[in-house]
Amino acid sequence: MPVVHIHMFEGRTDDQKSAIVKGVTKAISEAAGIPDSATTVVIHDTKRSNWAEGGVLASEA
Repeated sequence: MPVVHIHMFEGRTDDQKSAIVKGVTKAISEAAGIPDSATTVVIHDTKRSNWAEGGVLASEA
C-alpha cells in the first residue's frame, strides 16, 4: 500500500486539500495499477516559520 506524505505551507482550504489528495491518489492508482483504496495520503501543513531553505525561514523570505 503506497503512503504519500505531502509537506506544504498551511493555508489551503479543505476543498483544495480534497482536490490534491484525489489527484495524487488517481495518479498513483493509474500508474501502479491498484485501487484508490490502497493509497494513503497524509498532508503536513507547515507554518512558514517552521520551514527554511538555505538558512532562511520562509516567513522571512
